[in-house]
Amino acid sequence: MLCLFLLLFAVAGAVQAEDRPDAGAILESARLNPFGSRIQLRAQLRVGSKKTPFQIRTGDGAVSYEFTGPDEAWILRPGEEAPVLQHAEGNRLQNIHDFTHTVRSDLVTLEDLALRFLYWRNPRLLGEETIRTRRAWKIEMNTAEPGSPYGAVRVWIDRESLALLRMEGFDRTGRPVKRFEVVSAQRLQDQWMLKQMRIEKLDPETRKTIGLAYVEVLGTVEDP
Repeated sequence: MLCLFLLLFAVAGAVQAEDRPDAGAILESARLNPFGSRIQLRAQLRVGSKKTPFQIRTGDGAVSYEFTGPDEAWILRPGEEAPVLQHAEGNRLQNIHDFTHTVRSDLVTLEDLALRFLYWRNPRLLGEETIRTRRAWKIEMNTAEPGSPYGAVRVWIDRESLALLRMEGFDRTGRPVKRFEVVSAQRLQDQWMLKQMRIEKLDPETRKTIGLAYVEVLGTVEDP
């Protein structure tokens, strides 16, 4: 499985960033970034030598992540105050309310998949940094939401495309516990999007990596 799926799409943003825009406006534009394109992709989650294939389908205002063995899909839609995440298995479609469970890997939770932290109130713009040659806004969000594994999250959002380039999650004592970062991008069907993303689970005491996975987009479903 994977997470931070806004990282998948680096298409040009619909909002022209100002020199010092409001953090909330940046996050609102980033939340909508993947939902305007229609494409079907082949992808895999790689943990060591284990590879879990899946497909990503966008369109009709939703992003769907489809797996086999067992057959199931996770469907993400944007919302006004919070995202809507649904689980489809057979003829059963269920809204998700508990976001603590993991998805095909203990490195990715439903919280990550739904990107709920992009909806947290009172985000703070910390400034601008360069991530792999890309100028990015650095934004911090804090929450007291009881169901979240994070006490705070920092995100780096590309100034030009409004794509999410990096995320760092912290526990409620301020120690880092999770990191996602785009490693490389590619052009498919005239769209720039993720080629590889690294997911790291961190030991809060030592800050060393104790779990590592990669999300890799292999091409479109139509490709041979």
